[in-house]
This record gives sequence, C-alpha cells and structure tokens, in this order.
Amino acid sequence: MKDLKVRFSNGSETLVKYGTDILGILKSNKQLDSDDYPVTSALVNNELVSLSSRLKINAMIKPVLLDSAVGARVYRKTLTAVLSKVCFELFPDRRLIVGHSLDTGYVCYFDGMLKVEDKDIEKITAKLAEVISENIRITYENMSYEDACNSLEHNTSKKLVLKY
Repeated sequence: MKDLKVRFSNGSETLVKYGTDILGILKSNKQLDSDDYPVTSALVNNELVSLSSRLKINAMIKPVLLDSAVGARVYRKTLTAVLSKVCFELFPDRRLIVGHSLDTGYVCYFDGMLKVEDKDIEKITAKLAEVISENIRITYENMSYEDACNSLEHNTSKKLVLKY
C-alpha cells in the first residue's frame, strides 16, 4: 500500500504506511511526550478518533490531552465502559445504570438496589484495577443495526439499549 503524509500540530511531518494505528504514529513520532497529562484520543483532520483507529488518508493529527474538555470526556466515557464490563463480569444478574453527570463524573447504581455493599465495592475496585492493568485496546466497529443486535444476542440489557 501507499505511504500517507501526516502533519502534526507542532508543524512536524512524516510518512506512514496505510493502515497504521494512530497510537503507533504518535509514539513513533514522539507526540505522546506530555509531562503533565496523558493523550486520550486524537483529532485526525479535525475528527475525534480513538487511538486504535487506523489511518487511511493523508492527515493532520493533533493529540487530545486529558486536561482538555474533550480529553476528559473521552476518559470518563472509557472509564464508564470499563466499569460496565467489570460489573457485568462480577454481577451478571444485575443491571448497572449510568445516570446523569455530576461535576466530573456520573451517578451510577444497580437497577432496583438502594445500597451497594462495601464488599461489592471492593470487588469492583479490585477488578477495575486488574482490567486497567491489562491495558486492553478498545476498538470501534461500525456495523448494521441487525448485526449489532445479533452480536448482543446473549446480553439482554445491552440489546434493550438498541431496541429503545
């Protein structure tokens, strides 16, 4: 495949292979060197994308840092996704509700439960630390509505989200 031209917000340029992931491009070009805040995502030609996105066109790439409004929102949404995964693994019979935002976080609770036991919070905290330490890459997959429903065949609560 052809090489793609990449420009960075600091003015530097490079050539990369078609299909290279954004994280790899940023790493190899020393664009992750923020001393204060980590990179949560990137703007590629002014479109917000995941660090696992693959480059398919010439692009201007700007890292999005955690200290920005957009970076903080990406970080919170990622943590919410990880929390949902952990709660489903630990308590498959419970349904985690992610409610309205509250300052810099979200109100979360289990449907139909007034209180979460301390031992359950400890389990969730430990499992969150475990999953985060695995540094699992989150990828975006574009699919039809029907395919999304079929992929969630065994996950009733997530299938309800698609239904309504």
